[in-house]
Parts: sequence; structure tokens; C-alpha cells
Amino acid sequence: MMKGMRGQGRMVALAAGAALAVTGATYGFRRKRNLPPESGTRMVGSRPWMAEWAVIQANTEIEDRYFIEEHNGAVLCGVFDGHYGPRTAEYCRRNAPTIFSAAMKEQQGDETASLKQTFRLLEEGWTSEARKLMLVKDFKVAREGACGIMAYVTEEKVVVGNVGDSRAV
Repeated sequence: MMKGMRGQGRMVALAAGAALAVTGATYGFRRKRNLPPESGTRMVGSRPWMAEWAVIQANTEIEDRYFIEEHNGAVLCGVFDGHYGPRTAEYCRRNAPTIFSAAMKEQQGDETASLKQTFRLLEEGWTSEARKLMLVKDFKVAREGACGIMAYVTEEKVVVGNVGDSRAV
């Protein structure tokens, strides 16, 4: 918890709200139009079929992961949308805070450069993990991936970075 920080309730609420809003926005981009009927599709105006994945779970396994953590008196949060499985998103959720902390030290507190470096190192790390899994004949990992968004929130500013089709407003 962020003891002694003015506005801490607002910041945690903002970070949690951002995480939830981003999750919804990510699903909003997954609309399929003009497809044959499937479970949960409906007529929408002149468009014959449209599936809203925010309402209907597209996968049997939830592939998204998120985190919200205090970081040196600020809030660091992230949402990762897994593709073809949750392992990439889980890897990012577990490693992003630690990588970001190291990047902040290396980048001398530059939040923007630290977010960029974090995404780059997450990609390099997951690629290394995926190669190891392929060596033991886990070839499903070759299709897996994730897009994501992270936000670093202080009392003075919000710095947001994304990779893939994840967006925040």
C-alpha cells in the first residue's frame, strides 16, 4: 500500500480503472463482422452477424493477465492480452514489474524510455522461453503471443506504453 501519499485512493482507483478499461478496449477490437451465425451472435442493424467478445468469451481458457503494483510512490499497472494461450501474457505479468524497475535505474528515471525498454526485454525474454519449450517438442508455443499496455501513474503525470492492438484513452 502507498502510505503517506496524497491522493493514494484516487491513484489506485485510476490504475485499477485503467486496467479494467484497457481490458474492455482490447476486447472491443475483437469484433467479427459478416460471419456465419455462431453461439451468441445477433443481428445488428444492417450487419447480419456480429459477435461481441466482451460479452461472449471467445476462448475456453481466459488468456488475459494484469498487474497493479506500487512502484516508488507511483502506480505501475499492465494488461496483457494473450493470443492462442495464456503463457505469453502470464510471462509478461510475472516479469514486467521487475524489468521496469531495472529499466528505471538504467534509464535514470525516464519513464518513457523505461516502458519502451520493458516491452523490448519482455519480447526478448519470452522468445528465449519459447525456444526452450520448442526444444522439448512443445510446438504450440510457436503460435502463442500477447499484446499489452502498461501505465506508470504519478501525482503529476500518466505515462502509457503499448504493443500490439491494446489501447488506452
